[in-house]
Amino acid sequence: MKETIIKIAMAVLILISAAGMGYFAGKSSVQQIPAQTITKTEIQYVDRVVEKGVYIKDATKTDTTITKPDGTIEHTVVQNDINTSSQDKETVKVTTQIVEKTEIKPEPTKGFIWLPLNLNAGLGLTEKREVLAMGDVTLLGWGVSKNDLSFKFASVGVDYNKVQGCGFHITAISYRLIPKVFTNTYMGLGYGISPKERSAQLSIEFGL
Repeated sequence: MKETIIKIAMAVLILISAAGMGYFAGKSSVQQIPAQTITKTEIQYVDRVVEKGVYIKDATKTDTTITKPDGTIEHTVVQNDINTSSQDKETVKVTTQIVEKTEIKPEPTKGFIWLPLNLNAGLGLTEKREVLAMGDVTLLGWGVSKNDLSFKFASVGVDYNKVQGCGFHITAISYRLIPKVFTNTYMGLGYGISPKERSAQLSIEFGL
């Protein structure tokens, strides 16, 4: 009963992968978003107060304009005044202008990618807990690019061990578990056929 349920689940996963490949054939839903720029212009007016040749402090006014990528503008003024009415004080005006441009790199978008043709190699484990050496190629993926996939679908290839000999398999779906640490390591679920056995397979594979 358990083996039947596993085989039915694998058949469903394979059908879903095949349907996905048919729907996304010739398409890639990944969109490239260009980088955008924020421009910040800051003008600072300083009244430097000097009394009898000795520096006292500054009266400042900062005028800031921020232009966003969508064309909206933010304008702020910050002013710090001091009393400069004494005849013993003289004011030296200093004006500085600072222009900063910051490039915004948008988060990369993800989508389905048809025929990334990633080569994978790794190990598989059958229902009987037999270890297989595996190698396959990916026909459909979901991610940022063909070299940066979060999911791989319908990876077909060959496997081998001494007990079963050489067989064929399809990994219906594999997932990159810890992308920030293991950038090219995937765990998958598939189904294999060999001269001696037909079995569901759990796999750990690495992109080549």
